[in-house]
Amino acid sequence: MIFAALHDRKSKEASASLSQKISLGDKGIAEVTRSLCEVNVANAEAYDPRDEKKVKDTIQESVGFQVGTRQNTKPDPG
Repeated sequence: MIFAALHDRKSKEASASLSQKISLGDKGIAEVTRSLCEVNVANAEAYDPRDEKKVKDTIQESVGFQVGTRQNTKPDPG
């Protein structure tokens, strides 16, 4: 129960932080984009281990982790 409460609080904090960045306009959105592009796909974790397995299996079966991470680090210029 404590973990669930902690997770809920962190989710709310993350949501508030994201909203704050977006409210800054282009500069804040660019910062969010850069942050999302720094995710290491192979080492990412999910709250539910079943979700993590499903996502990682899908990545591995489609483009693989190296491609997924490389594409993730190059934001779409458009």
